[in-house]
Amino acid sequence: MTKLAFLLFSLLLIFTGCNSENNQKDLTKIPESKRLLYSGNRELSKDQIGEQLGEVKQNIDPDKSQQLNDWESQNLPVGTRIYRVVGRIDDAEGDYFAYEKQGHFYLFYEFFQEEK
Repeated sequence: MTKLAFLLFSLLLIFTGCNSENNQKDLTKIPESKRLLYSGNRELSKDQIGEQLGEVKQNIDPDKSQQLNDWESQNLPVGTRIYRVVGRIDDAEGDYFAYEKQGHFYLFYEFFQEEK
């Protein structure tokens, strides 16, 4: 059952628009993630939020630069706090990250860039 849940969660991430052009303008890079992260709108509860890892240090215009360095974001303002998520998401283990916006916490999704 756990493998099925993980498979369904992975497919959900892929089919929710991981490769859409709009998400290419909502990316953030942090050193703790092997992939770029895009800002989701799935709200998390406070008990799912672990340690603060850092905060956005620079906002990058996606129309002027394709390259993101650690702690840079295309859509989150400077000072946005980024956290590690504790526990599982939809019964799937993994490294998950969240950002804080107006006192609420939202899940980042991994960005899978389409090979050209």
